[in-house]
Amino acid sequence: MHRFIHTLFPICICASALSMVAGVMISVPAFAQSEAAQPLVFAADDSNGESVDISITEAGGSGSLSAGDSVRAQTSSVYLGGVVVSPLIVTLLEGGRTGFSVGLDSAPTSNVTITLSKTNPDVALSSSSITFTPAFWQRPVEVEIVATEDSDSSNDSDTITFGVEPWNRVARTLEVLIIDNDEEIEREPVKAQALAIAPPESGDDMTLRIHCKQDSSCFVIFECTTQVEGKAFDGRLPEPIPAHGATSLSSADIRRHTGWLSWEQSGRLGCSLRSHQDISAQVWTRSGAGVLVNNSAIIRSRPEGGSSRRVFRADIESIPSPDSFDEPNIRIRCRSETAHCSDIHFVCYLDDGTRYETTFEGVPRGRTLHLQSETLAKRLGIRWQRLGLACEIRSDARFTVQMLARTGGGGALINNSATGVR
Repeated sequence: MHRFIHTLFPICICASALSMVAGVMISVPAFAQSEAAQPLVFAADDSNGESVDISITEAGGSGSLSAGDSVRAQTSSVYLGGVVVSPLIVTLLEGGRTGFSVGLDSAPTSNVTITLSKTNPDVALSSSSITFTPAFWQRPVEVEIVATEDSDSSNDSDTITFGVEPWNRVARTLEVLIIDNDEEIEREPVKAQALAIAPPESGDDMTLRIHCKQDSSCFVIFECTTQVEGKAFDGRLPEPIPAHGATSLSSADIRRHTGWLSWEQSGRLGCSLRSHQDISAQVWTRSGAGVLVNNSAIIRSRPEGGSSRRVFRADIESIPSPDSFDEPNIRIRCRSETAHCSDIHFVCYLDDGTRYETTFEGVPRGRTLHLQSETLAKRLGIRWQRLGLACEIRSDARFTVQMLARTGGGGALINNSATGVR
């Protein structure tokens, strides 16, 4: 790590001088003869916290500095690592609140303070600075952001700037979008979904392909949540996709566009892709013994009639037995924008038509219920052979279902969601 001094040292001098002692450079601009103290700026490279003697000699003239005068300087470490902010975009209603996390991507050698600054008076932050130490830096700090009410009926915005002190270095920015609550909320609609995205650290090599399907370029916003905690990972493509073009994103790209944090400890990521333009998306996974599989298939719930309350239903068929060598699992994601999916009710049938039922606790919107077929078998109280189970799934809010299985000698991840129903 490079270490620098950048100091203003008052000194009376009447001419220009340049000195290099023990890796320390002193730059003194030319001054007219004066009795006033002048600032001396010097810098040290790779001085690793050492003390050095700096000899300053007069370049000419008759100033107040005697030949051989010296000062002692102590070098200090500059943190050159990165600041991690997640998500990189936050959207909230006027009068509402949300949060984001701030952390470091590498260990500092001394205390590092991150300052948070804003420009919009209608935005309030729970912290204006965060200090990380060499002993306690691994865990990100959560910061709450509040958008206060105002009298106008316009949407608003702000940019939060993150600086590294005491070196006054701007490290990152966070975009804040505030939706006014005096008018109808208008957001980019969800045009595609990309589910079960593995973290970069997993053994699966994921590629998300997004296509722009119109005559003008497409702007895309990511609205992603983790399977376990429902933590938000939001961001946007930095550049639009060209008309009728496409872009390919890896898990590492998604991490970069949504704030650099990993979701490794929180299961897989589910993303809604928002855009005012016409887009489509595919999730390709290369896993196992290098097998490339399209894992884009999704079963979407549909409203079901004949009930006093609104019910959404999705059907899954040919569920592999928990006793098979495959590793089948069912992923149910609540995709409602306004409500949670309360109880998730299963009505299942064996091949001979025998009926079994069970209910799982609800799923908050944006989160995913992950079920192994073994868990479903225990809840239903049955075992079945081969592909001999089909289930109807119901809830009171919209949801999607994927049925995945890791199979074959190499453990390839296969999406078994597709059916022949149109």
